[in-house]
Amino acid sequence: MKPWQGTLGAELRHEVTVVQRLAPGLPIALPPGKPNTKPAIEQAAVLLRRDRAQGMAFVRETYRAFWCDGRDISDPVVLKQLADQIGASTENIGVIDEESRQAGQAWESAWHRTGQAGVPLMVSPERELLVGCAPIEQVRQFFA
Repeated sequence: MKPWQGTLGAELRHEVTVVQRLAPGLPIALPPGKPNTKPAIEQAAVLLRRDRAQGMAFVRETYRAFWCDGRDISDPVVLKQLADQIGASTENIGVIDEESRQAGQAWESAWHRTGQAGVPLMVSPERELLVGCAPIEQVRQFFA
């Protein structure tokens, strides 16, 4: 994981501080750096295609691992631990098929088309966006 650099690091420190102030009970912390999210996205695509509920559990645990625990979600060992934690079948862990790779690329393209640069940027199954620092009630509703 690369350490935060330049304005992105400063922006994230500010966003996390604001979120912590607005929602003191929300367990969010500034992660130590910027991971390559491609492996996590591709693993999520595999799991979502096989079992939507399990895939969504993986996505939630991946966000928690990164934003709350500061874990490196580009590390294959961490991704395997997260997949094991949600009970994913071993045949679905670490094996990325072409269709899932393409799904990950499509998600990345869709993210770029939003024109958003806020972190975090989350898209709900209903295609609603939650960008950057949002009020606590909005964050709770988004994750409900």
